[in-house]
Amino acid sequence: ATGRLLYGDTRVIFQKNDKAQPSQGSVLDHIGFSVPDLDATMKGLQAEGVKIAQQVRDAPGLFKLAFVEDPWGTRIEVVQDSQKLGLHHIHLRGPDPAATLAWFSTQFGGRTGRLKDRIDGIEMSGVWILAQRGEATPSQGHSIDHIGFRPVNVDASVAEFKARNIKITTEPRPLTLASGATMRLAFAEGPDGVRIEMVQRSE
Repeated sequence: ATGRLLYGDTRVIFQKNDKAQPSQGSVLDHIGFSVPDLDATMKGLQAEGVKIAQQVRDAPGLFKLAFVEDPWGTRIEVVQDSQKLGLHHIHLRGPDPAATLAWFSTQFGGRTGRLKDRIDGIEMSGVWILAQRGEATPSQGHSIDHIGFRPVNVDASVAEFKARNIKITTEPRPLTLASGATMRLAFAEGPDGVRIEMVQRSE
């Protein structure tokens, strides 16, 4: 649909916010994509006038990487990882990365492991959730506003969250899209103010 992209079964959804803050320094610091030829990709992006935040460098034991920034302040890491092309990772930021990853694993599952045996993370549907140490601000209002999951039952998930003393910021409610698709959604707040959407679609 308009305003959204699909990578496997992961959606990247764009919403209008004229006052969005840059993602860097937020708990949802940046998003990563993997390409077959990083040098060629970066040359193409530079030719199109894309803001280059960090030129290509080789991270020994990992892959080549670079950073760009989109027109709305989203920090984007571009890597060359032949084992996983496309949407590659979501990188969180906070004072205790291990605790953050443990929290996400407990609440949403996924396969815990180490990306390239180097970086602790959680793999969910082929996309890694990674975390780095650093002070962070809550994600709401930044160019990466929130991260979403699709539980089987939103109401049951919210009840479980409340039992674990997890803050619910939006109670479960129905939503009908312009396409006619219906869903039920709620929002919660995770570690360091990461905004989390839970969506139960009707299909």
